[in-house]
Amino acid sequence: MFRVVWGMFLHGGWMHLLLNVSCQAQTLWILEPAWGFLRTLSLWIVGGVSGSLLSAVANPCTVTVGSSGAFYGLLGALVPFSIEYWDHIASPAWFLFCVSVLVMVAQFGNMVGVQGVDNNAHLGGLIGGLLFGFATIRSVHAFRWQGVAERMASSTLFWWMFPAEKRRSLREDNLQRVAREREERSSGRIPPPKFVWKFRGHEREWCVRFAAAVGLVTFWSVLWLYLLVPSYYESLSSPPGNFSFLGSTGCHCCRVQPFPGEEDKLPAFHPVRVNRGLFWCFVSEGVANLFCGRSSALNRGADVYGQTRQFEEALGDLPSARAGEAPLRIAKEEGESASVWQRLVKSAKKTYNAVLGNTTTPAAPSAAELAQQTRAGQ
Repeated sequence: MFRVVWGMFLHGGWMHLLLNVSCQAQTLWILEPAWGFLRTLSLWIVGGVSGSLLSAVANPCTVTVGSSGAFYGLLGALVPFSIEYWDHIASPAWFLFCVSVLVMVAQFGNMVGVQGVDNNAHLGGLIGGLLFGFATIRSVHAFRWQGVAERMASSTLFWWMFPAEKRRSLREDNLQRVAREREERSSGRIPPPKFVWKFRGHEREWCVRFAAAVGLVTFWSVLWLYLLVPSYYESLSSPPGNFSFLGSTGCHCCRVQPFPGEEDKLPAFHPVRVNRGLFWCFVSEGVANLFCGRSSALNRGADVYGQTRQFEEALGDLPSARAGEAPLRIAKEEGESASVWQRLVKSAKKTYNAVLGNTTTPAAPSAAELAQQTRAGQ
């Protein structure tokens, strides 16, 4: 729950926070006056949670903070917004085109390999905002084929698709309609258009709402299952990780277990033995092979095919990963601040000594001591 919900309210620094707030303020300036506070707030939450869910399932090796998923949810909602208020936007087709270009330009810089950007959260937020906008849309009546054809015939890009007589007829009809509405409005016979409408009961509107609501519920249900149910998330042994134009980072998950035949040969506080049975995800494939029982921790990292790799060499991959991405971090030198792994070892030692009735707890072994224990067991 911390990663899915509260991660939206945390940021990686002042620049990260200011960038998100400034981008979201510009989008909220368009949406909130028309949709109202509650609907816009619900959209922001749905977009943020959708992005966090997809990020947690697709890339469990990385800890994500920030409200970028909520921002992309606001961008996705601009599509149903433009359809809902099609008759009240000066150039709705151009508005949709500009929104599409904005999303592509904003995402292009992230997809070329910018470090520290979670593209899964962006994609999840975009999908969540798009579906939520259509699920709560008030009307799609204005977005009708006749209106789209009229605007296409009078636009600069698509005028050549219609005959000259058709374009002339549409232009005259539009000029007469605009002049009539201007005269009626100036005389006070009709009020200006309002942005607050009630839900319309046309079958087309309800079909759009129902399909979008089913899609959003299905999207969330599948992600929650793969996040919380062991039988589901254990089936994802190799999640794709973060993706970009350079490829995906990859992530390797399994239940920690020793190499076959080494169950009783490992030292008492060996990392594989202490964490046995835990389901864990690793950035490095070499470390995953050691902790998942696919490589020997005693025979120089040999796997079932006889290929070898030093155990301490594989452990060296952990601190080389970017901050926040390594699920376990082994200290390189003695005296370095305690890592998550060392705290796990200390906790396991306390439990072990409590069971045996010991009153003292030895200090956690360093990386050098672990390497000596490994060589001693060979």
